[in-house]
Amino acid sequence: MKWRPISEAPKDGSNIDVWCWEDDGTGYRVADAWWSIPDHRWRCYEDDGLQWKHHPTHFMPPPEPPEVG
Repeated sequence: MKWRPISEAPKDGSNIDVWCWEDDGTGYRVADAWWSIPDHRWRCYEDDGLQWKHHPTHFMPPPEPPEVG
């Protein structure tokens, strides 16, 4: 999978992984983010519900889980 622009990300509530760049040029991945349809904003499980602290620029679907056994 390759990172794609956040403008192409699904906004149907499905989980995606997002990439966020900081002003200093460093970046980081946020797993299991989604577009909150009622709130019209990106959310994740570490979101405090008041403010989304990440600024995603790219996304990709989350990886497939490992096979059992």
